[in-house]
Amino acid sequence: MLLATLALLAAAIQADTARRIATVEGLHIPESALHDAAQDVIFVSSIAGQGTARDGNGYISRIRADGTVEARRFIAGGQGGVTLHAPKGMALVGDTLWVADIDALRGFNARTGRPVATIDFAPQQALFLNDVAAAPDGTLYVSDTGFGPGDGGRLRHVGPDRIFRVAPDRTISVAMEGEALGMPNGLRWDAGSDRLLVGPLRGEAPLLAWRAGVDTLESVAEGPGGYDGIEAVGDGTFLVSSLDASSILYLSGGKLEPVIRGLTSPADIGYDARRRRVLVPTLG
Repeated sequence: MLLATLALLAAAIQADTARRIATVEGLHIPESALHDAAQDVIFVSSIAGQGTARDGNGYISRIRADGTVEARRFIAGGQGGVTLHAPKGMALVGDTLWVADIDALRGFNARTGRPVATIDFAPQQALFLNDVAAAPDGTLYVSDTGFGPGDGGRLRHVGPDRIFRVAPDRTISVAMEGEALGMPNGLRWDAGSDRLLVGPLRGEAPLLAWRAGVDTLESVAEGPGGYDGIEAVGDGTFLVSSLDASSILYLSGGKLEPVIRGLTSPADIGYDARRRRVLVPTLG
């Protein structure tokens, strides 16, 4: 099983001034990191297998802010009635931790780890739910990157590329669909501009934005593509991870600039605003 890490890096807006605080080793393909400010803990989702495999191997770790592992398998497939195959992006709404898992959105109590809800996207023929973003009204947005299993365990893009909307009553609709999404991966609600930021996985693509009720996308900033995590850092600015650039990028004023370079497969980053730390899961 491939082992990878979570790095805690002290963030600075100036390029190349970040320093490593801690590294958590022995995670099994960690895809997403999320800081829970209320509990001051970090959740990390590990795929622990193929990204499309319904193998029940996925798990979520609970890690203290200093990088100490509190519970490596805090939430784990086959444990305590949990179903979890290949967990990827996460979002917190109150005490509910929502996790994207192939074709389902699974909710867990963030304090106890107990399952509280499952939203099934199989009727929508979802293929590869990848990231989750919560809007202020409780609406959830979920990206479907459109991957299916390929030869030799590799992923194969078959489409369609979609962003789903889950209303507070948990009804599912398609917010946006089409090749213009560029294999959508990272999502983040931009409350200051009342829009959803979308990170296409396709190379050399701009960072995008979508507004509710609009059937077109805005280009926010040109960049290297291969985007994964998007995190707000205050005053309308964001950090964006790029797999293709092996970097963390800073978004401000319509520009993406690298601020942390030389990272190995930086996936869906998290951000600890209290300590100004970037949480970087590496896929290996």
